[in-house]
Amino acid sequence: MEKVYDKCCGIDVHKKLIVACFKCGKRQEIREFGATTRELLEMADWLKEGGCMMAAMESTASYWKPLYNILESCGLDAMVVNARHMKAVPGRKTDVKDAEWIAELLQHGLLQASYIPDKDQRELRELVRYRKSLVGERNRELNQLQKMLEGANIKISGTITDINGKSARNILEHILTGKQIDSAEYDVLYEKKIIAHNLKATKEQIIDDLNGVMPGLQRRMMRVLLNHLDELCGLDAMVVNARHMKAVPGRKTDVKDAEWIADLLQHGLLQASYIPDKDQRELRELIRYRKSLVGERNRELNRLQKMLEGANIKISGTITDINGKSARNILEYILTGKKMDSAEYDVLYKKKIIAHNLKATKEQIIDDLNGVMSDLQRKMMQVLLNHLDELNAHIHELDNDIDNFMKPEAKQASEAIQEIPGIEETSAQAIVSVIGTDMGRFPTDGHIASWAGLCPGNNESANRRKSGKTRKGNALLRDTLVVCAHSAVKNKTTYFSAQFARISAHRGKKRAYVAVAHSMLVAIYHIIKDGVAFKDLGADYYTQFNRDRKINAYLKKLKALGWEVPVVAA
Repeated sequence: MEKVYDKCCGIDVHKKLIVACFKCGKRQEIREFGATTRELLEMADWLKEGGCMMAAMESTASYWKPLYNILESCGLDAMVVNARHMKAVPGRKTDVKDAEWIAELLQHGLLQASYIPDKDQRELRELVRYRKSLVGERNRELNQLQKMLEGANIKISGTITDINGKSARNILEHILTGKQIDSAEYDVLYEKKIIAHNLKATKEQIIDDLNGVMPGLQRRMMRVLLNHLDELCGLDAMVVNARHMKAVPGRKTDVKDAEWIADLLQHGLLQASYIPDKDQRELRELIRYRKSLVGERNRELNRLQKMLEGANIKISGTITDINGKSARNILEYILTGKKMDSAEYDVLYKKKIIAHNLKATKEQIIDDLNGVMSDLQRKMMQVLLNHLDELNAHIHELDNDIDNFMKPEAKQASEAIQEIPGIEETSAQAIVSVIGTDMGRFPTDGHIASWAGLCPGNNESANRRKSGKTRKGNALLRDTLVVCAHSAVKNKTTYFSAQFARISAHRGKKRAYVAVAHSMLVAIYHIIKDGVAFKDLGADYYTQFNRDRKINAYLKKLKALGWEVPVVAA
């Protein structure tokens, strides 16, 4: 087959390792490099000295970007190729063989380059993508605000279409004062143009839409509760799961739905959903909002990490917590655009900009933090850091509000369940906000597990039980407990770790995590209901059963391997 490139290089790209296969005619040379900027520049010099005509690499995650940028800046021709277009023979995959295969295909012109825009267009694309992500975050916040207002029975969407516009903001600022709007107040707001003059809704409609019921606890964050009109009028009411009262298919209208609900209610065939009291609902709303802010912060941290990887700054190899003080000091230094050498490192070390407790060596830190970052990337990074500061401040404020708002009995329950491995303060607060402190509505621990969706569903036919999926329980409670289960099983001295190992061996890890979360909820139920302290059963809990049978089984395995071992009690 005709050779298109006499001198070329195939590159296998990883997060911390670059394997390059340089072909020159029939000869080839394979070298490995690290992924730091210094080592990538060394590879570029090696290829230039060898007269490399073209280099090709897989489009692996975002790890190809710094390598491509450096090769491009050094005047070397390079192409990025879709990994699916150059699959090697199955069963013969190593990093070296991948690099050799890429080089072989490149040498004979069998690779099709992916489209990589020029540097300016790539930077513009990053900027537009980040703007899109911020618009998405804004829309999520607007949806959250709309949900809060609906919960307070403030129908602002019936008056103003754009809840993010100037007219809506003026009205929201007035709502935050806590004043009710009557005819006289409307006229004052209209004259001050707080209520815009171009609204199509009538005066009476605007007054009705904007007069809701909002508790004063979270006005500054527009935190509201779900207040039912029947509760405000002093009537007894129940909320019912729609799945429990399906009507006959094909006969659905609003009137028939209301008649069907009334008929079921009249004959006592409806089961009321659990609606916590007002204080617990407020606490739950605060914790849900905190969870959404933590999720947004995590998304921003992931964007920051991706941006740093694109600039070949390996800060994760030096510092674990990118949101911590040590990382922030280093990121602020990176924003200055200075290159770090040995002398500069010593200055930063003395000023404690580089923390003294880092495990990485001096040389490793210098290599990891010397990347290639453009002015536009630094500007985007500054925006990201400012946004992270705002989110951290909001989360800190919410933490204080939650702590101040929790009642003494809720705090006591939260502290008690923190004795369970894997449950820390924020998780305990979330759990208490959902289940409360009164376990009287759950006759047994099985009832609360079923309500939470942490036990198998019923699926029985012809007197045979089949596998049943878990029910859809409370999302906040279920998610929190599963996250706690992930943390709990890491402690190898606990019962939860033994339970996880036992179940995951034959049922898989996902089912095992749900089973551990179920056990944790059962423990929480008895701690709160009975007022008892948590007692771990220990990692050796399962080894206590069928000891003789297990000993015989292990002896048989040893005998099959050709060993005779005397059994002596320890």
